[in-house]
Amino acid sequence: MAERIETYAVTWQDIPVTITYESNWLGLCAHLQLRAGERLPITETGYRSIYTSEEAIDRAGGAVAFAMGLLDEAAALPAWKRYWQERQQLSLF
Repeated sequence: MAERIETYAVTWQDIPVTITYESNWLGLCAHLQLRAGERLPITETGYRSIYTSEEAIDRAGGAVAFAMGLLDEAAALPAWKRYWQERQQLSLF
């Protein structure tokens, strides 16, 4: 079976994010990668690799919906809320 990689460019909370999805990674599982030029609530580096089942991706409504759901869920945590609030504040230093 040929490997098929899908790539999506989305914006989440004003942050551009590239989502790469491979439904049959090495014949083992589904592989999702998120890349952003800055921190996200699921990664401080802006990069996250996620291995899951194709069924989990399908249940979520596809790769984009799955990724957005992860980001939204993690953004509800207090640590991200603090970070996001500080990020929005202007600093004189």
